[in-house]
Amino acid sequence: MSYRFASGAALAMLAAGPVFVLNLMVGVLLYDTPGAEEFGTGLAGVLMLTIFAIPFGAVIALLPVVAGGYGMGWLGLHWTLARHPALWGVAGAVLGGAIFLAFAGFDDPELWKPVALFAATGAICALIVRYRTRWSDEDSV
Repeated sequence: MSYRFASGAALAMLAAGPVFVLNLMVGVLLYDTPGAEEFGTGLAGVLMLTIFAIPFGAVIALLPVVAGGYGMGWLGLHWTLARHPALWGVAGAVLGGAIFLAFAGFDDPELWKPVALFAATGAICALIVRYRTRWSDEDSV
């Protein structure tokens, strides 16, 4: 038995930067960040930022996406329940939040906001990988 996740991992790496930028925009607009009016009005600027985020996001997401896709694919190979997309989303959120916490200090009382940003990005990328992951014992979908 085997599994294939490379096409989903490639797609998730390309999407990581734009997903992060769009999650950041939603967070800025939701939490009344000072200066959000100026930040949210430049749609052309956001689109340019999203385009430039593709290569940077792909480089940053390389290791977590490949490791997460490989690990969850392997788990799905041995434990059919691990193929459920909800588990992939939770695993991506945990991995994304943990990556932020590994590099951040714990002294900020507003720490949950960036952790949520990285967790949401991780969950979306994990779901992209899961969407394209196939196991050899599955019926053709």
